[in-house]
Amino acid sequence: MRVLKPGGKMLIEVPNAANARKRLALLRGHTNYEAYNKLYYTDPFVGHVRGYTVGDLRQLARNLGASRYRVFGLNTIYDWEWLEKISSIRNWFDHALQAFPGLCSALLLELTKT
Repeated sequence: MRVLKPGGKMLIEVPNAANARKRLALLRGHTNYEAYNKLYYTDPFVGHVRGYTVGDLRQLARNLGASRYRVFGLNTIYDWEWLEKISSIRNWFDHALQAFPGLCSALLLELTKT
C-alpha cells in the first residue's frame, strides 16, 4: 500500500477454496484437493499451497491497512468445463454467482489508496 499513489488501485486474484463446484464435490464425498497421487508424485510440487476465502481477503486488506477495498468473485471456464459448450448458460451462471463471491471460482481483492 505504501507504494501506491493516492487514488491508486491494486488488484489481487486468488483461487477460491470454497467455491460452489468444490462445495458440491464435498457434499458428494469428494475432496476439493488435487488427486492424492498427483500431489504425492509431482516433483517439484507446483500446485496451490493454499486456497483463500472471502474472509481471508478481508483480513489481508485490514493487515495492509486499506481503508477502501472490495472483494468480488469471477468464474473461470476451466473450473466449470461442462459449461464451456453452452455459453449462454455459462454467462448466466457466472453473473448469478457473482452476487455471492464466496461461491465463485476466483476471488479478487481490489484495494484503493485514499
